[in-house]
Amino acid sequence: PSPAFAQIREVLLASPAAEAGISAGDRILRIGDVSAENHRQLQGIADVVRNSIDRPIDVQVARGEGDAEVLVLQLTPHSWSGPGVLGCHFMPYP
Repeated sequence: PSPAFAQIREVLLASPAAEAGISAGDRILRIGDVSAENHRQLQGIADVVRNSIDRPIDVQVARGEGDAEVLVLQLTPHSWSGPGVLGCHFMPYP
């Protein structure tokens, strides 16, 4: 897998990110076609999300420390009762 370039800081309850199974602490390896090589200071995430409203995006995450588990989750950005269309906060990693 690609190296991680972002980490999930927070996932809001009942959000699209929570529905997808994304957890705080997950490290993002790839989201759609965005990876460590082309994320442009995480701007690439915003671009993929904006172009994928109501359509699933494959998100590859590493979960846990050391020999981390790699999961591929499907995240569908959409309007919900909270802010934005994801309901999670990213921060650069490492």
